[in-house]
Amino acid sequence: LVQDGMEDENDEALFAEELMESFLQNLASCALTVAMPMVQQMSNSDWRLARILELLCITLPASLAPHIPDIVKAAVSMSDASSSNPRVHYQSLRLLGALCETHPSVRKVYGQVILQRMAASLGSPVSKISSMASLGIVAFTRGKSEEDSLDENQFVVPYLSDLMQALMKPLSLDQTDSGTVTVRVRAMNAVACVAEASKEEFTPFYSHIMPGLLASVQLPQVDIAEAALQSLTIVGQAVGKDIFQADAKQVLSWIVPVLSTPNSSSFSMDE
Repeated sequence: LVQDGMEDENDEALFAEELMESFLQNLASCALTVAMPMVQQMSNSDWRLARILELLCITLPASLAPHIPDIVKAAVSMSDASSSNPRVHYQSLRLLGALCETHPSVRKVYGQVILQRMAASLGSPVSKISSMASLGIVAFTRGKSEEDSLDENQFVVPYLSDLMQALMKPLSLDQTDSGTVTVRVRAMNAVACVAEASKEEFTPFYSHIMPGLLASVQLPQVDIAEAALQSLTIVGQAVGKDIFQADAKQVLSWIVPVLSTPNSSSFSMDE
């Protein structure tokens, strides 16, 4: 995986973002009369467009509602890996994730294309992009609104097969550099959220996912082992005890002896 596919934001850029966020929060809906004309003049090839739109979604969700269809279309266009540079791609995925959190109803109309973009981005050679795609899937599955009348799994189940196929790639990485570890951990988190949202519909994928999670629990990398343990627990709850029972016993056979040893309170999974 490529860890340096994008330049890190410098202090000046971060300070500018803080000023923009403060500006939007203080002016509330009045800020749109200033921000939107500026946004409309920006090019889809400018990563700052996605970042400003993300800030608008977070700080002014209600006021921004009439503009959501256009923002989703812009984000989808910018997240096309074949036509955007890594920074644009990354920021557009952040924007799509923010939209799912602040305006979860977008999943009803744009759910398919949003998940298609996330799934395609999981295979990016740039670790930050792959990691952000997993975070976007988490945001998609956890987006909730009192206005949503459909069960949460109805937003995920129709695309379950493609999602799981795409998630297998980051889950199968075996490098141990920090960027790859983050990719794997976030992919495991995404699997857990997908399983939680799809419940028993996840059962056909259980046998493909569980062996890798069980193996990951025993790895020396603490972050991976802990994420795997959490993920397999949530997956097990989703499919039910009849399917999970045998694997649950195996996990307990590893954990109980450790808990029974002296000084187990200071146990670390990398010891």
